[in-house]
Amino acid sequence: MRGRETGMMNGRRCAVRWRARSTAAAVLALAAAAGPVAFPAPVFARSAAAAQAARPMPLMMTVGCVEAGDRGVFRLTRATEPEAIADRLPPVPAPSAALGSGEIRLIGTLDEFGIADHVGRKIWAKGLLVEDETERRLNVVSITRLSPSCE
Repeated sequence: MRGRETGMMNGRRCAVRWRARSTAAAVLALAAAAGPVAFPAPVFARSAAAAQAARPMPLMMTVGCVEAGDRGVFRLTRATEPEAIADRLPPVPAPSAALGSGEIRLIGTLDEFGIADHVGRKIWAKGLLVEDETERRLNVVSITRLSPSCE
């Protein structure tokens, strides 16, 4: 029998109809009726503007004084202007390094750096600088204490 097979089901002989051919034919017919299908561009094929926006951010460094604010917010006050790190291992600033007049909010995994222990002290911070219209933030990747006080 074409399209049928005899088998056992619950101890009884039964006929099983195969629909594979008709199912495949139906899928092909639908695909042909739909016409060409447009797929979205892959993620790696982005516009030039998106590629420009996705360029890597430089690692920045600054010197300043840690201050604790409300709700666990920490800021670097009297901060120097952040500068890009050009060397793989930049030299550590001297404890007498000059302070600036800027303010930068510190963000990231600050508890891992023991940020609360650095309040009131001069530090050298490295991280990714995030700027917008309202504030500057440094996503901290390294903190080095330069002086036990902020003088």
